[in-house]
Amino acid sequence: MSSSSRPSARRRWPAMSCALCLSALQFALQSGRGFVSPPRLRGLIRRGLQLSAGPEAGDEDPAKLLAQAEALRREAALEEAAMKAGRSQRQPEVEQIENKVEDPLLAEALAKIAEARERQRRQAAGEPPQEPEVQEPQTGTSASSSKKLEDLDIKFPRKVMTKAEWEDMAQQFKDMNLIEQFQTNQKLGPQGRRKLAALREGKTGGTFILPGERVRLLKEEKSFRAAFKRFEGDALNGYSAAKWARRGEECVVKTTYNDKTMTCVFADEATMDFPFEVVDGYTE
Repeated sequence: MSSSSRPSARRRWPAMSCALCLSALQFALQSGRGFVSPPRLRGLIRRGLQLSAGPEAGDEDPAKLLAQAEALRREAALEEAAMKAGRSQRQPEVEQIENKVEDPLLAEALAKIAEARERQRRQAAGEPPQEPEVQEPQTGTSASSSKKLEDLDIKFPRKVMTKAEWEDMAQQFKDMNLIEQFQTNQKLGPQGRRKLAALREGKTGGTFILPGERVRLLKEEKSFRAAFKRFEGDALNGYSAAKWARRGEECVVKTTYNDKTMTCVFADEATMDFPFEVVDGYTE
């Protein structure tokens, strides 16, 4: 057999490689789980587009795609740096607020000591014992329960997608080409991809930590305290008595950050920073 008859067999391998690469990339994008590492994802895109375009096309399309991806990463990094700078400016204010709030355990101990001393004083003076005050149980310790989150006028640093925009994106996603799906998933981030996947599957409800979303903080004491273990000693994102007082309360996510932390606003307009783990129902 002459050598000129062999290229037909050799051409089948690029076609199969192209199909495998693009199929793997398509699955990774549509799954919305982001389990493919960025270097591996770039390799799949480059290999799939080179083989599908043919030897005459060169590297123009993959290079363009990678340049777009790099531009998106640079833009996200600049926004993240600007938001972190804003957070660092707020840190002295946060520390000042924290210093005004007593630790709940210390406050309870001091109250019991004061109560015992008062009983001793009454006994020594021959006075009748004081009737204990009956307090109604409260779901939260802050004053935000008397106000509504719907009344807040929050200035979001980024544009917040409306419910209609999310539904439109879920409908249009299946009609996007591979590059458009990749760019959309990259812009949404992990929590956005989770919400998009849920909408496409027809699921309702769910907890998604995204700007504009309403979330509820953990109420159980042990779980709430453990949610701060990544930020021990951190004045901005770590545990504090003021945050302890917000257990079980609902808030609006104002901003999210790459370190899986968020700035949220409560109904009384108080603003605090929390790790994602403090949100009831949070999953990655």
